Amino acid sequence: MLSKSNHQTGAVPDHVRQPLFAAVWLWAFLLGLLAFVCFSLSSSTAFGKDRTEQPLAHCSKLGEAALAVHYPDLARGINFPNWAPDYRGFKPSEGQLAELFELGFTHLRLPIEGEKLMPAFSSSEETKDFLDHLKRSVQQLQRLGFALSLDMHPGPDFSSLHETKPKQGFEQLRIAWEQLINGLSLASAGVQKRLVLELLNEPVPPQGIWWPQAQKLVTHLRKSGITLPLVVGPANYQRFETLVASKPLQGTGLIYAIHYYDPFVFTHQGISWDDTSPLKDIAFLPFPASLDHGAVKAQLYDLKIRGKRKAVEEIETVLARPWTRERIAADLQKVKEWAMEAQAPVLLNEFGVLNFAVAQSARTKWIQSVREAAEDACLGWAHWEYSDGFGFADPQTGQLDPAMIKALLE
Repeated sequence: MLSKSNHQTGAVPDHVRQPLFAAVWLWAFLLGLLAFVCFSLSSSTAFGKDRTEQPLAHCSKLGEAALAVHYPDLARGINFPNWAPDYRGFKPSEGQLAELFELGFTHLRLPIEGEKLMPAFSSSEETKDFLDHLKRSVQQLQRLGFALSLDMHPGPDFSSLHETKPKQGFEQLRIAWEQLINGLSLASAGVQKRLVLELLNEPVPPQGIWWPQAQKLVTHLRKSGITLPLVVGPANYQRFETLVASKPLQGTGLIYAIHYYDPFVFTHQGISWDDTSPLKDIAFLPFPASLDHGAVKAQLYDLKIRGKRKAVEEIETVLARPWTRERIAADLQKVKEWAMEAQAPVLLNEFGVLNFAVAQSARTKWIQSVREAAEDACLGWAHWEYSDGFGFADPQTGQLDPAMIKALLE
């Protein structure tokens, strides 16, 4: 049987088809090349130093509460204890730090061991050496493009003093800030703008004692000639409930800061530094989580067999109401409402999940849920931390965990 002709079937003749396919292929190639160039240009704009698209751009209409307008470089950050002279963990190279900046982390929060600046705990020689190291670190990190938070982050020695003797503790805190101001010449006109000062990490006195002290310190620093933004967090581990129940302080250039680790039974499961905590007996709880979840039921069954009554009670209490991304979002929306009423920007400058005993999928779901909820609520954020138990970089090589980077930035 004879086949139908090309004309009869509607097919394109060979002498026409081949040049046509070549032309289509060329156009596809050119369009693809154009798309690649456009993407490259947009990527360099989004993640380079001259970013025009900011993660909090949708928040620009919040007035004085708009972090995106007043402090856009604080939108996405990392807690970076690695800078400190006594830190014994991984020390990234300048190339690795530059990679973080290019990815989109524009802010580093530098925890400062406050006792090194307090005469009650350190000699003048120790203070000088510490300040010299800090000054070099600040210069290096700012040269790489980062905005920096200098976070007064004392250890248990100061915390004990501040809790038991609040007045004496406050005096040591005031001296520490004067040491820092003088050592880094923070009152000079030439100070970099991309620098903020955090008064005190997780103050231990009750809010009724700490908040008046914070106001006193804000006033003192402003009278000392400090014009840099000041970050203030509430007492009670900087929980959001404490902030939203408080009135804003008086003063200009104030940014408020909260920490978020809820549910603690999930974010701190498997802890190794507190033998008295029931969390050391808990491992691989899921997220989202509820008492009806199969993995939670299995965990409770195992803990009951092992006689871990406190761990059982902890899980049953915390998960009596399910923990979901919607619950996290509702918490952080309350912070947005407070910020709008107070007309003051807020940072979520600590959140994270310990990686000792948790499935990566659960960990990244929680991280992404908090990060997205923070950005929806117009809060800048800083993940706790870079390369230790809560981190996303390998503690030996600094290699970044792709799943964590995706959860934080995409």
